[in-house]
Amino acid sequence: MRLPAGVANPCLAALIAGGGFPSLERFAEAVNVRAWAMHGVKVYYDHVRVKRWLGGSVCQYPEVVADVLSTAWGIPIPVSILWPDLRAGGAPVPAHLQAWVPARTLEDLWVFLRSDMLTRREVLTDAVGLAAGVSLSDPIARWLGEPAAGSLLPGTDRTGERIDMSTVYALERTTHQFWWSDAALGGGLGREAAVGRLKYAVDLMTHARFSEPVGKRLLTAIADLAFHVGWMSYDVGMEGPAQRYFVYALQAAREADNERATLRSVGTLCSMARQMRSAGHPDTGLRFVDLALDRLPADRYRLSTIRAGLWGLKARMLASMGPSYAPEVRNGINLAFELHAVAADEDEEPIVSEYFPYFGGAELAGEAAEGFRDLARAERRFATNAEAHTLRALAVRGKDFARSRAFDQIGLAQDRFLLREPEQACVDGTAAIAMATQVTFSTRVAGRLRELLADSAPYEGVTGVPEFRDQLQQAVAAA
Repeated sequence: MRLPAGVANPCLAALIAGGGFPSLERFAEAVNVRAWAMHGVKVYYDHVRVKRWLGGSVCQYPEVVADVLSTAWGIPIPVSILWPDLRAGGAPVPAHLQAWVPARTLEDLWVFLRSDMLTRREVLTDAVGLAAGVSLSDPIARWLGEPAAGSLLPGTDRTGERIDMSTVYALERTTHQFWWSDAALGGGLGREAAVGRLKYAVDLMTHARFSEPVGKRLLTAIADLAFHVGWMSYDVGMEGPAQRYFVYALQAAREADNERATLRSVGTLCSMARQMRSAGHPDTGLRFVDLALDRLPADRYRLSTIRAGLWGLKARMLASMGPSYAPEVRNGINLAFELHAVAADEDEEPIVSEYFPYFGGAELAGEAAEGFRDLARAERRFATNAEAHTLRALAVRGKDFARSRAFDQIGLAQDRFLLREPEQACVDGTAAIAMATQVTFSTRVAGRLRELLADSAPYEGVTGVPEFRDQLQQAVAAA
């Protein structure tokens, strides 16, 4: 179906175009039928009236139009997506329900960034809720499956500065610096600086002049920065804002339409899966891992490192769903290590280490350990497997990954408690406390220390455990 030129409502245009309607006339007929079904009202809309809506006018029965489009897409579409002016002071529509069109992505991201920069962390966290389940995953799956609508290339009327690829490269280098700081010290240290850098990138995309290759690379850089802001937000306990940034990263990556952007969307889905598992929704996390696997290039002989990481993460999601999934967990872990062995014989593409620096032997071992540890909480026989993989992770984890090493060491102490070795667990736990105190800007590390405190509680009567628990409680309080 061809849409008219000069569309003033790109969201409505994208939703009609992607809804499967053969023509504007047929869409108008569907609205007429639904108006009678919903309100008993006879309306006589036609393609001319729909063109007026696309040109900026508002429908008399906007909820009817929203209902028709919701049915066509199979996801809830609020009226305020179609006509934002009708929001009437209500809260902004969650990012995963917004129409994924380029102009709106940047506009909505800019508004959210401004709110973030002017609001304290705890206030923003309280104001933005965390979604889960099919109400989150189904809209995202549907949007990812649709081609990008519209273009972000600048028109000839722009008067802003002209930028070239060197500007984008500088943005990418800054993002890498934020990443290494996060891996070493936690997300809290550089988060606000990254938010400011992301706003600068969005301003460039909105006002600067650039060529098509520069524009696509710049949009990919925006997706990358949005992802990292989301990850750092997650690391400091800002669950709702983190999810919002993750979704904006997915939107920007889909619209950039290149391999770098595709890999960024894969990495973003992985992080959303981790967030869902930690929030108690591993089934939603599993859905995101499957979406990530679907987005990898069809050539199964490429990117084996990434495929290995995804299968390890999938096993982690399954393990969180209970011991009945133990066979699938083992199969997923075995496949992950097999793919990792294949990757060792490949010439790894530089883009893999750039976008997935965590993926590798240490991360696979750490994921396997976490999975078996989840199973061991229900059936202790899996604790031996968890311990073996934890030791392997600690042996090969790079020194730059201080937060991950702290997680590994905390996990080793947890494994020893699960194995009923409280004396050794206290030794390992003391080392974990020392590591954790070096990662001073991560709420997740503090959360893992609290888990360790709970794991040690059954052994309070064992010599040395009360003293260790006192030390651990002090570390938790300080964190």
